[in-house]
Amino acid sequence: MSPPRLLLLSDRSQLPDGRCLERTVAECASAGLAVMVLRELDLSEAARAALAVKLARHVTVISARTSLPATAGVHLAAHQPVVGSRHGRSCHDGSQLRQAVAQGAEWVTLSPVAPSPSKPGYGPVLGTAGVAGLVAEAAGTPSMHSAASMPPTPLTSGRPGHTAWPSWAP
Repeated sequence: MSPPRLLLLSDRSQLPDGRCLERTVAECASAGLAVMVLRELDLSEAARAALAVKLARHVTVISARTSLPATAGVHLAAHQPVVGSRHGRSCHDGSQLRQAVAQGAEWVTLSPVAPSPSKPGYGPVLGTAGVAGLVAEAAGTPSMHSAASMPPTPLTSGRPGHTAWPSWAP
């Protein structure tokens, strides 16, 4: 799997009432989304597996925390042991990034870039300079994405609380 330009991390609780995740992902796929991380950790493994199969009709699905059928890999929390051969990891500082690289992560997400309405008090905030420093430290391996909640300004598109995953090129 080549690194995507945009990586969606699901959180159906942020969708407007009456809006389903599968329809949203299908619409995102028609606009160019190719890869997503399926979180929805409040669901049973069976329900997450069924949802992964549905979503895989539209995009390549990576499962958060556990391996699921129809997924292309596992996205691990910073504290989790390595599970599966294809894995990535959430990183929040340099030591977690170095550990992810040493353990063979194919991709990492770096967060938070800015304060997030969906995760208030989560941090410390890396800022763009912090992300750039971590990207330089890792020298381009593995594929990296920064996690940022989209503020109402200065961005002119998107809604507050929705998550964007822009790639950072070293």
